[in-house]
Amino acid sequence: MADSFIGCHVALSLLSGVRLDGCVAHIDPLTQQMTLREVTIYFPGQQQPHQTPIYGVVGKDIADLEILANPPAINIPSNKTQTTASPPARQPPPPTTSQSSTTFVEHTQNGHVSPILDQLLLDSPRASRSPVAPRSRAKPKPSKSTSAATDRRRNRQRQPEANDWAGEDVKEYLQEEFDFQANLDMFDKAKVFAEIRESDQTDADTLLVSINRLPKKINLLPSENVLERRISQPNESMGDESDNASNSPCPHPVPTRPVSAKKITIATAEDKCVCPIVSPLQMAHAEHECVAVMGIDEDLFIENGGRGLCQLALKVSSHRQADGPLHFVILANNGKNGAYGLCAARHLRNHGHRVSVCLASGDVKMADVTQRQWHIAQAMGSHLHHGIQGLQQIGQGDMIIDAMLGAETKLTDLQDERSTYLSICDMMQWVNDQAAPVLSVDFPSGVDAGTGHPQHPMHYIQPTWTACLAAPKTGCISSRVTGELYMIDLGYPRQCWKRAGLKKATFPWGTQFVVGLTYL
Repeated sequence: MADSFIGCHVALSLLSGVRLDGCVAHIDPLTQQMTLREVTIYFPGQQQPHQTPIYGVVGKDIADLEILANPPAINIPSNKTQTTASPPARQPPPPTTSQSSTTFVEHTQNGHVSPILDQLLLDSPRASRSPVAPRSRAKPKPSKSTSAATDRRRNRQRQPEANDWAGEDVKEYLQEEFDFQANLDMFDKAKVFAEIRESDQTDADTLLVSINRLPKKINLLPSENVLERRISQPNESMGDESDNASNSPCPHPVPTRPVSAKKITIATAEDKCVCPIVSPLQMAHAEHECVAVMGIDEDLFIENGGRGLCQLALKVSSHRQADGPLHFVILANNGKNGAYGLCAARHLRNHGHRVSVCLASGDVKMADVTQRQWHIAQAMGSHLHHGIQGLQQIGQGDMIIDAMLGAETKLTDLQDERSTYLSICDMMQWVNDQAAPVLSVDFPSGVDAGTGHPQHPMHYIQPTWTACLAAPKTGCISSRVTGELYMIDLGYPRQCWKRAGLKKATFPWGTQFVVGLTYL
């Protein structure tokens, strides 16, 4: 059936837009491929056609087919009328040139059959070699039965294809190259980009290319600063002065912002000799030089500090001792600051006063010096309590000694130790609810010893007196933070202060071990 179309001059329109004119040389019913000879190829957008001696088209790529009236000069005899030459033993290989995407391909795997080739194969009585009407178009519509019959026939007759054509010479096709320049000339890039710029309403300053552009370098004079001066803002987390005043009856509210931008000066209360001020880091460095470098026993400093606290507590409460022994309530923590409070409790008890000690509850292990002072207090028969429950059993005292945190430990550092943190916060609240005066050891608990700012808007001590151990700290910015200020000599050698970075390490002790200080 398909042999009746061999030799016909046809015009094909492919789905890709390419048009072909040529003579039918062979139609393979298995692969649904049509092979043309003396083919003229018309590519879209190119005026000059291309010539090729042979071309293969798969049926599914054909969009339209026309049988032209004028057949080509070359006549290919069919198998039935051939007498002198036999037909080719196999299908000629299609060209593999780069001009078209519809050259020879393998047979379809999904069983799709082109409707046009089906019509050529099945409707052969309607086609003949004789010329037909000029430019007559035939667009047969395939039926389901036709496609099904073709599928069954193709499946029955499918055999392995011979790939002998793959080794043939293709040098004659290498000279025909795709005209890239002709296709590029069809696209006017300058015009297209000009239209895009005209239609784009985006602000140029908002584009990434503008945002990521480096600023223009400016040459500065030697007297000009590269970085601008940064003005420090007050800490908003400290709350308002009115809030602090409403939560505590203490007459010394803690300021929420620096009292003054000028440098704080602290001097002795008697002769106004200026006293050096150290930071918490310098204090720790000096202590390390004393203990680790010079080999001074740490218990000596605890003993000197405890005796000085006892002297100061008895001094500031001397006007009330005429009524009899006083009741001192000492609040301690597991840290080193608690060791000073426990040592002071021993000295106060030796002077005939009643002492109640409350240790903050928690699972934190005691420091070695604190544990030794704790055992001594137990051996002396002191009243020892734990946490807020113990404070509620003690009742009201004549003076409260705050030895919980001091300058060494910050309240924010205890947030991971939840039980200790909550216990200290409850004890601070209990202290602020009492009418008894408060003496803070080294620095008020809950206040930063480096800045003088509260570490929590509610939980901090507002003392009546503050006993600075060894030296006043940089957090001593006003009497509203520390109350009346005193300094207790712990016995640090002068060389240790110099190694800690304190050049003028001359403290105005005079003949006293407890010295009163004032703010200038």
